[in-house]
This record gives sequence, C-alpha cells and structure tokens, in this order.
Amino acid sequence: MLKSTEKSLIKKMFLYPVLLIMFSFLLLMISSFITLKIVKKNEINKNIENLINSKKSYIKEHVVSLSQDVDNALKFSIDETKKSVKHRVYLIYYTVKSLYSLNKNKTFIITYLNQLNKYLKNHYIFAYDINGITKVHKLNSFLGRSIKTIYLSNHISFYEMSKKILQKSSEGFIEIKFFKPNHTNKKYLKIDFIKYIPELNLIIGSGEYVDEIKKKIENQIFQRVMIKKYGNNNYFFIIKKDGTLIINPTCKRKLGKIF
Repeated sequence: MLKSTEKSLIKKMFLYPVLLIMFSFLLLMISSFITLKIVKKNEINKNIENLINSKKSYIKEHVVSLSQDVDNALKFSIDETKKSVKHRVYLIYYTVKSLYSLNKNKTFIITYLNQLNKYLKNHYIFAYDINGITKVHKLNSFLGRSIKTIYLSNHISFYEMSKKILQKSSEGFIEIKFFKPNHTNKKYLKIDFIKYIPELNLIIGSGEYVDEIKKKIENQIFQRVMIKKYGNNNYFFIIKKDGTLIINPTCKRKLGKIF
C-alpha cells in the first residue's frame, strides 16, 4: 500500500497541473476581458474623435463659406459703389456740358455746382482747375485751396495722381484718405472718380468712403446672419476683436457685451 506521503505526492502531481491550467485559463479570461474592454474603449474613443473631427469639419466648412460670402459681398458692394460714383459724375458732366452750351459762363457753372452740394445729403461733388485750385467743394473752407498739398498713401499728391490719370484718359478712379464733411479731424479712405471737362478746363469728381460702404454691407450681413442657420439647430455668431458679441441668435440678451 502507498504511504500517506506518497499519496500526497501523487495528489499534488495531478492537482497542481489542473490548478495551474485553471489559473492560467482564469488569467487568460481576465486578460481577454481587459483587452476587449480596452479595445472597445479605444474604438469608442476613436469613433467619438472621428465624430468630433467630422463635426469640426462640418462647422468649419460653413464658417469658411460664410466668410467667403462676406468677402464676396464686400467686393461686390465696392464694385457696385464704383459704378454708382462713376454714374453720378457722368450725370454731373452731362449736366454741366448742357448748361455751358446754353450759357458759356464758367462762374455760373461753378456757382451752380456749389449750390448743388448744399442739397446733396449723402454725397458731394468737387471740382478743381488744371492748376489744382479747388473751385467746388462741400466744405467752404476748402474752396480756393490747392490740392497739391493733399497727399495719397504712396506720398504722391492728389494733383500729381490726377495728372497721371488724365494724361492716359479723361477720367479715372483715385483712392485717397480724406476728411468727411462732418469729421474734419480725421481722414478716411475714400474712392473718388474724376473726369475732365475740356471746355471749362475743369476736373469734376465725386466719391464714397470705404468705411461707410463696409458699414452698409455689414448691417445687411448681420441681419441675414442673425436668422441664418445650417443643419437642424446650428447657428452663426460674430464677435469683434475686442470680445464684444454682436451676433448670436440664441443669446440676444448678451449682444453688445464683452465676453
């Protein structure tokens, strides 16, 4: 008969491998469970990241599209303004030519144009002779002054630029920083159109201030953006550089406040 020590040894020989196998299986199960959980977590995180990136791209696409629309609208508005200014100068040009054909009196024409300026609310006309002396202007203080002292951003005088344009053609556009009729302490970027009237040796012109063009288009854009949506519940908001909220259809009470 086997001794107790031998029996114990035999049990250990058979039991230990079984226990080892069971323990290894348990470790494998736990390891597989943990690995599966990590894989699922990583997969969920990856799906969430992909969803977030997709949403970011979706939002970016609409914001970039809106930005391009704004740029195009501003460019279109400036182009249309140029056409309007040119049309205005042409109307004055033909009016002056008609008046001069009836009454060949240069002083009468200049007086008429200065009187006309008093009735123009949102626009004004100007005129100067070939020597650069201002004959017509909205501001009386500029009458009789020389435009040779008015310089553009490239340090060329308004007079010299006018001469260059009129040497190539009888008309043209000039961009200049100049005072506004009601704001004589600051200069604003302005788009002018000038045209030469040979019978009177007079250059007439008119213009629009760029900031006013931008303000008009901004007001139109802000009104559209306020009600503009994309997708189901997505909206646009606009914040100024200083942090002032100016457009947010979901937070109207905060408009005009700095964030």
